[in-house]
Amino acid sequence: MTTDKDRAEILSKAEVRLCRLHPWSNFPGFGFTLEPSLGPPHRTCMVESNSPAEAGGLRIRDVILAVNNQKMSDTDFNQIQTMIKEAYNQNTRIDLLVIKQKSYELVEKRKIKIDQASATVIDAPAKMPDSYKNFPDLTPRICSICISENETVFGFDLTSGVNKIGLYVQKVYPNTQAEHSGLRNNDRIIEVNGQNIDEKSSRSSKKKVRELMKTNALIFLVADTKTYEHYKRNNLKFVAADAKIANPMILLPPASSSKRNRRHANDYSGTVQCRSGDLTKEQSKLGLTQNLGLKFVFEPYDIFRFSFHYSNAVAK
Repeated sequence: MTTDKDRAEILSKAEVRLCRLHPWSNFPGFGFTLEPSLGPPHRTCMVESNSPAEAGGLRIRDVILAVNNQKMSDTDFNQIQTMIKEAYNQNTRIDLLVIKQKSYELVEKRKIKIDQASATVIDAPAKMPDSYKNFPDLTPRICSICISENETVFGFDLTSGVNKIGLYVQKVYPNTQAEHSGLRNNDRIIEVNGQNIDEKSSRSSKKKVRELMKTNALIFLVADTKTYEHYKRNNLKFVAADAKIANPMILLPPASSSKRNRRHANDYSGTVQCRSGDLTKEQSKLGLTQNLGLKFVFEPYDIFRFSFHYSNAVAK
C-alpha cells in the first residue's frame, strides 16, 4: 500500500511537468515527434533544439499523460497526432502533462494518480527568444566539463538515440559544470574525449562516458538537432577542429573550493580554457601574471586548460 508520504516522495522526484507550448511564426511545428506505438503510453522520441517544445520543458523520452487536460490513457497514436497537428494549424497553445519515463513506470506500479495540480508549469514564450535566434547556425560545438576531486556530479543526463544508436543530452541541470560548459538539452553527442561514439550502440556509449567520468574531465563534441540532421543529410564529417568552443572561458572554480583558493580578498584562482591561438588574448583579458601554469593540454581538440591566479585590481 502506498501511503500519502510515499506518494509525495515519489512525485517530488518524478519531474511531472505541464509543458505549455506556443506555435512560433518562424518555426515549423512545435518541435517534437512521438514514438510510433499501437497504444499508450505515448512517448516523445525527439525534441528539436531551439524549438517551442524545448523552451516549454519537454524532453526526449517523456511520457505524455494528457493533452489539453484530456487523458491519453485510452487514446491511440493517430488521435494524439491529430490533436497536436490541429493545435498547430489553428495557431493555438497546446498543454502537455508529462513525466519522465522511469518515474512513469513507478507511478503505474504504485497506482498513483497524477493531475495538473502536481505538475511544475513551464510556459514557453509566445515568440522565439533572442538566444534561440542568435544560436550558431549549423555549427558543431565543443563542451568541456571538468569537476574537482571533491565533486561527484557533472550535471547532465543522457538518453538513447533512435533505434538505440548514439546518445542525446536529455537534461542539463542548472548551476552545474555541464551548464557552464555550454552543453544543452537535446544535443547529440558525437565524440567524448576524442573518441567517436555517434554510430555506436547507446548502451556501449553510455558505458564509455561513465568510464571517462572517472578522469573528472569530459570534452564533448556535440551538435544541436538541426546541425546534426544537416551534416547527416549532406554526408558531412564532423571535425573537431572546425567546431566552436561553446564556452571558451571557464572562470568558475567549484564553490566548495573558491574561498580556499583565494590568497587575498580580491584574488581568485580557477581555470581558463581556449584554443592555442587565443592564449595571448585571454592572458591580456584576465591580466594574468607569470603565475600562469599549464594544467593539461587536450590535443585532439587543440584546447589548452590552464590554472590561473589573478587579482581584481589588475584584471582588465
